[in-house]
Amino acid sequence: MKKLLGLLGATGLVAGSGSAVVACNNNLGQVAGGIAEIELDFSEETVRLGVTAMDNSKAVTIANLVNLGETQIHSNDEEVAAVSSVDANGRFVITGLTAGRTWIEVASFGDRIGINVEVFAEVSTASIQTALVEASKNYEVFTNDFETQLNNLLTLVQANIEGIASLTATIDKTDPTTATVAVEVLDFYKLVGAPTFTVTDLFNNSIPDTEDFKINSDTVRNSVLEQIGSKKFENTTKLQEFLSNLNIFGVQDLIVSEQTLKSMVVNAVIILKPGYILVGEPTFRLENILIVEETIEPEPEEITIDFIKTITSLAINNNKFNDIDELQWRLDNITISGVERLEVSEQAPKSTDVNITIILKPGYVLVGEATFSLENVLTVKETQTGQEIASSGLKTIIDKRLVFSSGFSDINSFQEYLDDTFHFIGVASLTASEKGLGLADVLVTVKLRPGYVLKGEDTFTLKNVLIVE
Repeated sequence: MKKLLGLLGATGLVAGSGSAVVACNNNLGQVAGGIAEIELDFSEETVRLGVTAMDNSKAVTIANLVNLGETQIHSNDEEVAAVSSVDANGRFVITGLTAGRTWIEVASFGDRIGINVEVFAEVSTASIQTALVEASKNYEVFTNDFETQLNNLLTLVQANIEGIASLTATIDKTDPTTATVAVEVLDFYKLVGAPTFTVTDLFNNSIPDTEDFKINSDTVRNSVLEQIGSKKFENTTKLQEFLSNLNIFGVQDLIVSEQTLKSMVVNAVIILKPGYILVGEPTFRLENILIVEETIEPEPEEITIDFIKTITSLAINNNKFNDIDELQWRLDNITISGVERLEVSEQAPKSTDVNITIILKPGYVLVGEATFSLENVLTVKETQTGQEIASSGLKTIIDKRLVFSSGFSDINSFQEYLDDTFHFIGVASLTASEKGLGLADVLVTVKLRPGYVLKGEDTFTLKNVLIVE
């Protein structure tokens, strides 16, 4: 070993740990005419030999081994062959190296040194592109599913070119004969050229006439109806699952877009595969394929005005009331099946008769007019100058009516309630105001008409009228 290292040192090389590297071009020996020359400096464990792709018989010359005399070269790869002697220039040739890592042992006079040789074969983007275009010319197009067929082509090309790890294509959405291909190579292979390239005019020599790829929407609809047959679906989700599993020539998917439950109608949108042309409307109707439970609305129950009037008269029981508000209070406490409310209104000033308007609950229908009259139910007193009206009496009547209220959101809505509900004889207005910020109680100010005298305070408080959060 000392003799071997010494001889190497005599050539100007550095003796070291028994290894080799490429001393130029970033440790990658350049192949020219099938010969790559490297120098041994024994400071590393690996020498890299560049070998052209598709040719695993390139001769590789390791230089600067001078005057080694009887030299033996061995490899752990049986296919690697080497000349066992050194020429006058101190070179010997190793042949049969392929992409990968090979262990070579050099021995002289009983001394040995090992070299780990990494061979990087070249794969060119241009060769892949050419192979793909040529393959597409001889490829018989059997459907217009260009994506699937292009992937088949890429698989063929990858199998015939050594060193390709993967080929991934993206088809142009506007032109299915154009695609961008991304290349990845295996370890110990070097890609020469860009990692992506674009190919055009794919399949152009084998694409059938465009007419073969026209899909009629009526044909699609008929095919769907034929495969549905007499089936019914619980909802559009179940229908969508069924449609997605149908196999119809040229159709990529069928999408349920909307439904009308009462008519059991759905619309389906046709989505074609790339390259196909739709003739007709993209949407068609499917009728009576959903299972829809019909809602049978009951016949409205009839209520006669005579019945309501009779019940109302019995409830009043010939009583007389001081004003319509007192009568309204009484009617609000009458329960009649189907009746939401009986609304009282005056017939004329100082009249003892009133009109009753019937408001029914949903699901009921009134037979007869919605309004009837009750006679002699009010007591009307002659208006005298200075007639007294007690504010406490007004408050009592309003309080009784408020029992049926669920509260008011603000003072304005309560004011509207006062104006619409209460019409006291001799009272000009009832004005509501907040008792305090954030309080539920309100103040009501009473203003009388001329000729009337208010007994008591002109304001009173109503409790818990407003809804406070």
